[in-house]
Amino acid sequence: MTKIAPKRLAISVTIGLALSIIVALQTLSMLATKSSPDVAFQLFSANAAAYENAAFASFSEQAALNPNDLSGAARSARSLAVEALRRDPTSAKALALLALSEPETERHKAAIAASQLNRRDLTLQGLTLEARLANEETSQVIETLDQILRVHPEYSREFFPVLGQALENPAAIPAFVRYLDGSSPWHEYFFTNYAVGQASLRPNLATIRLEQPIGDANFDRRLVSQLAKDGEFATAQALFDHLNSAKGDEKSGTGQVGWSSDFPPFDWNFTDESGFRAQASLDGELLEIFARPGNGGAIAERIFAMPQTPFELRLEQNETNANQAENVRIELSCPGQSEPFLTERLALGRNQIAVAEAPGCDQMRLVINARAFSGEATLRARLSQIAIVAR
Repeated sequence: MTKIAPKRLAISVTIGLALSIIVALQTLSMLATKSSPDVAFQLFSANAAAYENAAFASFSEQAALNPNDLSGAARSARSLAVEALRRDPTSAKALALLALSEPETERHKAAIAASQLNRRDLTLQGLTLEARLANEETSQVIETLDQILRVHPEYSREFFPVLGQALENPAAIPAFVRYLDGSSPWHEYFFTNYAVGQASLRPNLATIRLEQPIGDANFDRRLVSQLAKDGEFATAQALFDHLNSAKGDEKSGTGQVGWSSDFPPFDWNFTDESGFRAQASLDGELLEIFARPGNGGAIAERIFAMPQTPFELRLEQNETNANQAENVRIELSCPGQSEPFLTERLALGRNQIAVAEAPGCDQMRLVINARAFSGEATLRARLSQIAIVAR
């Protein structure tokens, strides 16, 4: 049984649970007032709904007097709730009141049992959630929240923090895959609008993404990019490779490297300014570099899995003035380190850059720098796809 620490959840869930119960009470109080339960008793003494509304009216009155003692308020309405259940054994509000009137341990058992009869009632499901949290049953917490939010997605703001704390636990991942399978709109909303924005959740979110599709390409790009920014390069790279393998593209290690920019930093990130830019050619075979005089710096960069040394980078540079060819250079560094471990200026035509040794980092950052000095012509260069070849 997967578990989640109830102390960590107590603050988050208390707000959501209390709000759920209070809103349910307010709604039912209005219904009870409109239906005039006293009159209902006189006209329809056998009507279970009349007893249910009367029970909640009594409960609401007592709860308003002492909001810190909901159990006491529920006990004051217990006899009416029993009458409602005698007429309708599936009366959700009556089941909730009876559960709430019990001591804590018995209340949890009663709420869980009652929830099997009605999975749509907000108050009853709120009590069930309380019981699951108290019993540290993470999988059942996720299941209960799924049942609540399928019917009441408007409570997402209150309950997403609870789900977020559950997602921090790797042992809860199978339950997320099982219950948040995309069969309800709130599933995707949780992943794409809440979880991906929380740094502590992104590694486990990536694991879930390896198991099932979530959202669209924008979500995938954001997750890969944010993981890399968090320093989770291995996790980000594994997800990138998985997404690319689904498309049949190359992985982030050796081989012929195209100029795709879909998933930076494991695809290319191009500078795009009016006087200094890089872009892939229409057929995707070449990188087109443009730099007006006085402009320069990193114009394209990407992170790769570190190839096994020794290896070579092979590429061709053309359509550049011969005296400007060396204005384009390649730098290799470990992600997060400012100093490159290799810098090589490119020549016109074919280039083979040998890397005999590399630092002990798992990834390497490849930066293409370009510059057009003041007084020179505008730099226009074209680079072929880069081949990373073992030596």
